[in-house]
Amino acid sequence: KLGIKWGILLFGAFFTSGQMLFWLGCQFLNYPVALIGRLLFGLGGESMLVVRYLMILKWFRSRELGLAIGYTFLASRLGAFFNSLITPAVSDNTDDIALPAFIGFAICVASFLCGLIWLKMDEISDHRRRLLGEQISSSLVERVELKVITTFKPISWLAALTAASGMAVFVSFTNIANNFLEVEYNLTPTAAGRMLSIFYLVCGAFTPIFGRIVDEVGKKLHFVVCSFVFLVASLL
Repeated sequence: KLGIKWGILLFGAFFTSGQMLFWLGCQFLNYPVALIGRLLFGLGGESMLVVRYLMILKWFRSRELGLAIGYTFLASRLGAFFNSLITPAVSDNTDDIALPAFIGFAICVASFLCGLIWLKMDEISDHRRRLLGEQISSSLVERVELKVITTFKPISWLAALTAASGMAVFVSFTNIANNFLEVEYNLTPTAAGRMLSIFYLVCGAFTPIFGRIVDEVGKKLHFVVCSFVFLVASLL
């Protein structure tokens, strides 16, 4: 119902203000403020994923979606890669937990500004297409009722369950991975961050490649099954 424009503005404001509160909470050692900041950041950041995919659907055709989504995932994994390298090192070298949080806030502001630039670019593109007599599709902003979920086929629910369970395992492990490496292998926070960054780098580098392969080959469900086999094997 919000549409792409208001989604970027609202959710971008959420995760940017949330990170600002988290930084202030760290700066003044105020746990409730930091907790509220993380809540707002989660609300905005995860909701922004939906807006991001709507942006991709608007700008790319069906045979290009895998590659486009792969590149956006690469960008997010590169962010996690640099976070794993920089955040522990900055915190260790400065003995200050607020400085990494401030760097994160600055990056959030830059991200929000990029969203505003994209909105302007999208507006110019739509204006030019109207001048050329092209029809601007409204399929992405049509009204959708909640009851539509009752019409989903079993395969849709199975895909949702697969994605939810996979992300639950993936995100849960990465959230504790630094501490796990420190405790189990007696690594420093900086060394643990470097070790974890390898995972993010490999994950991000291969996503666009497999996205292109999926675009060309199809058989998306087969790739989903194979990806979960690799995920289970990696955790064993």
